[in-house]
Amino acid sequence: MKHVVLVGLGHAHLEVLRLWTQSPPPQVSITLVSPCDWVLYSGMVPGVFSRRYQWDQARISAGLILRNPIVRYIAQNVERLDTNTKCLYLSGGLQLRYDLVSLNVGSTSEALPKAASSKTRSTAQTLGIRPLGDFYENIEHWFSSIPRNEGAPEYPVLYVVGSGLTGVELALNFASRRVRDQLQFQIVLVEASHYIAPRVNRYQRQALHKVLRQAGVLIKTDAKFDFDRLHASDVVVFATGAKGHAWIQNSDLQSEDGFVIVNDSLQSVSHPEVFGAGDCVKVKGRDYEKSGVFPVRQGPHLDQNLRLYLHGLKPQPHTYKKNPLYIVSHGNGTATALIYGVAISGRWIQRWKEKIDQNFVAKYNGGYRKSSSRIKI
Repeated sequence: MKHVVLVGLGHAHLEVLRLWTQSPPPQVSITLVSPCDWVLYSGMVPGVFSRRYQWDQARISAGLILRNPIVRYIAQNVERLDTNTKCLYLSGGLQLRYDLVSLNVGSTSEALPKAASSKTRSTAQTLGIRPLGDFYENIEHWFSSIPRNEGAPEYPVLYVVGSGLTGVELALNFASRRVRDQLQFQIVLVEASHYIAPRVNRYQRQALHKVLRQAGVLIKTDAKFDFDRLHASDVVVFATGAKGHAWIQNSDLQSEDGFVIVNDSLQSVSHPEVFGAGDCVKVKGRDYEKSGVFPVRQGPHLDQNLRLYLHGLKPQPHTYKKNPLYIVSHGNGTATALIYGVAISGRWIQRWKEKIDQNFVAKYNGGYRKSSSRIKI
């Protein structure tokens, strides 16, 4: 009997587990290693910060799946991966041997600079967006400290550093939170390059720029962050990119900055018995912004290729869409869809996104119903 270990409960592994509990591969034992048995659905997380959703609405529990007796669940972290002995060393001291391993552990935040001002001698709070649970608790604590009355001598400032689509969407949802809760603070989106959202085209960028201005977000491009402008009441949110896990970087897997290098079949280019999906991998020859769009789409394909490998067959390459759909929620009931080089905004876009998101969460929480939407992109 072959032993398959799934490390991490990311979106791709959720789908693999769902499909394998319905139709398990023959002569295979399955182990999931993850510190917790739930995951936040990334598509709904910005809406949690704007209070359009509650925390539990964006949470997917794997409890129903893990109650299946074919899955062994170990609530620990991986600390070391030995590819020579095909062994995982876990945080609780357990050593776990595998015949096939798949990684879907997401990413971590880069080390944050200390937001200290040499002029004011004050230290503002600096927050990375990963792990999401810690970020949520810290930013909510900051929101609770903001004055609600007008006429304060000086309002605190929330800086979002990094204006990729993640940074843009966070800034918009923070702006909606400001209106919803009648809070008094400023929002500044800081970008080191010449323009925001560098991975989209000029027309889409202009549309996002307009939405940000309408929401009252101040945009600063070509800007190196100036810590001397900070006050103790300010907060700096770094959405500047992801960092790979140290235990991946320290392994013999071919990797780049802690991200496993995989081919289009989601198979490690150096170790064929290792697969990976989501934010913890870098697909060789492809450059795309890390977002929840890709691991969601990689799930069924990862399932197929793990089965093919177990049967001694060649995994098949995943077909990536040339123009993937991105939907940026504004947090106020409207959203902007970016597709085929154009940007389309409106309340119907948000309703469409919510239907997609809610059906995705319900599929794993036990209440799935197929969307009746006829829109296909």
